[in-house]
Amino acid sequence: MNAEKTRDPHHKKIMSLYGLFVVTLMASMVPSTGFAVLALFMITALMILAYVFRAEADEDSLLHNHTSFVIRTLWIAALFSVFTIAIASAYMIPQIDYSQMDSCVQQVTAQLDPENVDYGAMNAKMQPCMDSFIASNRMTFLFSMAIAAGPLLLYMLFRLIKGVARARHGHKIGNLKNWF
Repeated sequence: MNAEKTRDPHHKKIMSLYGLFVVTLMASMVPSTGFAVLALFMITALMILAYVFRAEADEDSLLHNHTSFVIRTLWIAALFSVFTIAIASAYMIPQIDYSQMDSCVQQVTAQLDPENVDYGAMNAKMQPCMDSFIASNRMTFLFSMAIAAGPLLLYMLFRLIKGVARARHGHKIGNLKNWF
């Protein structure tokens, strides 16, 4: 018997959903504002697509099972991100060295006219200090980013691999209530 004939009719939808999941994770790892915005749009599209696919599927189908798994993964990841960001912030805030900013802040506040604020001039005066501030705190920022994003990406990657492995062979996810 041909393998294509035994495959679930919604297999292509399931795999395209996981494909979008992969592309979203890859875009989220690129250190660029543009890619971060793109990843945000793609994860929103992934969630909407998963809900749409699940709504059109029979409750006991493979499509319903995997879309429920993807939806649950994204919601758990969102909840998990709140905790990892809080932990990263708790680490980062006391570690930051603000000394690089002191002279710039004093200079800008001394020349500040509350009636006529020139944001362009303020930005121009603060930019050299921002560069040295970021450079002096680079390791703190990088470690905080690893605390916030590392466990979250590992979790999502684990769930993605689990879902793809099950879907490739036409199997359902055993316990959808399981966090892992």
